[in-house]
Amino acid sequence: MKKILRLISSVLILVVFAASDFWGVANAASVPPAQAAETIRADLVQAQLILVDDPKQSALLVGDTEAAYQTGLSDLIAASDPDSHQRVLSAFESLADSASRGDASTFASARAQAWTAIL
Repeated sequence: MKKILRLISSVLILVVFAASDFWGVANAASVPPAQAAETIRADLVQAQLILVDDPKQSALLVGDTEAAYQTGLSDLIAASDPDSHQRVLSAFESLADSASRGDASTFASARAQAWTAIL
């Protein structure tokens, strides 16, 4: 069962990477903010789910998710609520650090910080 879940997780990550490379940054501007936020939330959940089995892959997904934030929501949030923007940036630093260390509890806390700041 674990092998199947790992395989599915790996396939989903590959699909996300392929889609992000295919559509690129130009498409990010056309994504509605609510959809961009939901994609960020879902990707961070996925990164958390794979953290224990594959911290390196989790860290890569966090990096891609931060890039999606920067291209899709960063300007909007920074303009409307600079404090929230700073909390998101801080959360991404914690996410990257905890992913590289395989620290699931710190990752979960930082993910919650990012998501509540985006809301």
